[in-house]
Amino acid sequence: MENSKTPKVYTILWSVIVAAYTVFMIVMRKVILFGYATEAERTVKIGEAAARSSTLKWFRASDTVDDVYVIFDQITGLTNNLEYVIWAVISILALVLYPIAIAKILYGKEPGKNIKIISEVLLVAGFVYITYYALIGDYTILDKVKNITASMLGLSFPIRFKIWGILTAFSIFINYLYAARKLGFIEGGLPKAAVIIGSLGCAAIYVTINVPSAGLDLIPDSARCLAHWSGALIFAFFEVAMLAFLLFNYMRKGDKRFKLTFIIFIATMAVMAVLLVAIGKSALIENLPVWVAYIILFLLNFTKVFDKKTAE
Repeated sequence: MENSKTPKVYTILWSVIVAAYTVFMIVMRKVILFGYATEAERTVKIGEAAARSSTLKWFRASDTVDDVYVIFDQITGLTNNLEYVIWAVISILALVLYPIAIAKILYGKEPGKNIKIISEVLLVAGFVYITYYALIGDYTILDKVKNITASMLGLSFPIRFKIWGILTAFSIFINYLYAARKLGFIEGGLPKAAVIIGSLGCAAIYVTINVPSAGLDLIPDSARCLAHWSGALIFAFFEVAMLAFLLFNYMRKGDKRFKLTFIIFIATMAVMAVLLVAIGKSALIENLPVWVAYIILFLLNFTKVFDKKTAE
């Protein structure tokens, strides 16, 4: 497949996503912590919020109103209008890169050395960053394993949380596209579905990184919690499905390497689910399938383990 025309479904999908996100960012600028009725509940003095922000880790249901209703800017790490505008522009431009990547990698001419280098650098950077991010903060290893999630770390490190979301989503998506093209991407069926759900998953994480976690147990049915958790769950499930579709598509052709890799990947999901039930949510446990996904994509894209006889 050389210089094929990019299907309109991807262009329309990403145009809708970018437009919706732009509106979302405009609306979010006017919102201080979702779900509260009065202006008095949503607002505290900026000085008081700033004084607390350096030590704030998460909120609890037992906190006082003054502890809980802190100004939105302080939680997101964006302390003035200019910073918010800069972040909005950067994040919108990051989303615009997705349809460009689809057109370039899947439907452009055969990816050359530059695309390979970009994909590999993003993959390695994503792997290193999620590992670094899971280990930041003044917590014991037991804390890290038991109940310190990526979202909770984001309350103390909001800018790094935003980088985590953008880099993880984009590095996995780009390397999925590169792997699909390298293996002989064929339009339609599972490959097309994988690109669509992967796109929706990557878009969903932008909700999560813009709507901060409400902590361990603060009003779990609030709009804020639902928005944050929904974005995270859609991202996780859809990115897992995207890679699983790719592996399954070649496994069903009888390639034992893909069958084994598919089984390992699904088994990792099962192990993570068991650990989440037995121990609880944590950034380290949540990272298990992401680490495995990065390793699989590295083997697919930059080694000879899955060389092209599979696509024939």
